Amino acid sequence: MDRLNALVADADIELACAIIDKAKLRVQYRDAWSPYDLALLFCMEKAAKLLRKRDEAGTEINVVFEARGATEDQHLELEFRRIAAGFARIGNPSAAVRSFTWTPLFADKRSNSAGLQIADLAARPLGLSYLRPAQPNRAVDVLRRKLIFPHPKVFPQKL
Repeated sequence: MDRLNALVADADIELACAIIDKAKLRVQYRDAWSPYDLALLFCMEKAAKLLRKRDEAGTEINVVFEARGATEDQHLELEFRRIAAGFARIGNPSAAVRSFTWTPLFADKRSNSAGLQIADLAARPLGLSYLRPAQPNRAVDVLRRKLIFPHPKVFPQKL
């Protein structure tokens, strides 16, 4: 684990992360929104804001997704394209999102994509840090230094 933490700490990466509390979401919004669609919207907005701040507006942004099967991939691509065009079914994507050309790419888990593996490595520790905030978590200490913004977006905030 120490070697893996060191590898991530030394990697030239930045993470746009969102934590969706599915239980709170269900209670507060009665399954009106997909947690995955929400996370996609929030992460695209965070990435776009950072890239705009760096004067990258207008460039093409390739986003790699883990392929999950034709039906799920089609749903994800449709929502991705809606968000990119400013027509998300959830919320109103920021102008920052619309200032880029977004291209979805789907990769099989067996492709051994470094980006997908890092996403997998980040998701669990960040989720656990939300669920158990008092529990020490060395992986999160490393990941926090890689976040685009100081903390992942958490939704919903309150019940």
